[in-house]
Amino acid sequence: MDRLFQELNVKHPTVDDAQVVFDLLNACDIAEYGQSDTDLEDILHEWKEIELDQDAWLVFSPENKLIGYAAVFTDDSDFTFDFHTHPQYEGNKLHSDLLAQCEARANFQMNGDQETSAGSATTIISQVNLVDRQVLEKAEFIPQKYFFRMQIELDTIPVSPAWPENCTLQTTVPKQDDEMIYDFINVAFDRPGRTPPAFERWRDYMMRPDHFESDLWFLLFCKQELIGAALCYDYSEHGWVRQLAVEPSWRRNGLGAALLQQAFHTFFQQGHKKIALGVDSQHPNAQSLYE
Repeated sequence: MDRLFQELNVKHPTVDDAQVVFDLLNACDIAEYGQSDTDLEDILHEWKEIELDQDAWLVFSPENKLIGYAAVFTDDSDFTFDFHTHPQYEGNKLHSDLLAQCEARANFQMNGDQETSAGSATTIISQVNLVDRQVLEKAEFIPQKYFFRMQIELDTIPVSPAWPENCTLQTTVPKQDDEMIYDFINVAFDRPGRTPPAFERWRDYMMRPDHFESDLWFLLFCKQELIGAALCYDYSEHGWVRQLAVEPSWRRNGLGAALLQQAFHTFFQQGHKKIALGVDSQHPNAQSLYE
């Protein structure tokens, strides 16, 4: 680290620091999106996957205010860098230092593995964060894909959709349906270059007790065959549609829109008039559906 980074108070986080990190990420969300998009439990869950005393850093100002956070997550030789600087902290030097710290940690991990000859690093930033974009471009990162956050606010409750003949909508039975849903999602989301997460990793994240509600995981069956799914979550500020999929041979029959309408209907009944989701820009059909 250079002199600027050395002059600040840098330490590794502990679980007790989760709240102050949440406050920092929340400030970043509001500056970039106009509202919070961070969950405290998400932070704690992510931290279980890394060694906090080696893979994450907190940066405090001389006034002991948290102004920077970074962490490195590893999947074999693929790394994910997560770095954030408080929006009130001017300049891009800290942004660069946090990224450099992530790169140094990734290089150290690769050099310690004699079987690893090369690796890759990915990070996700907001398009409106010009400083992070400049820092990443200078570090020779290349844009790979874009994700759109899409949102709707409802004035009246949508009607409950009608389903095709011989089709029935059910909600998920945990443990009984887990592997079936996992397999179905991976087939529906299959595309060149996509590596699905291991079943246990997917289940531990998607079905975490702190945010999973089986009544919000909608499964559409036709003659006992799973042909559609909408996996949703009830967050404090909005309903969230995390994964929506239709079996390939059943597509273009309005089932995706109907599953979305079912989610809207249920969320409205629960008091959520605002529903949001994220969509990969490389899936123009999905983006068109949501529009």
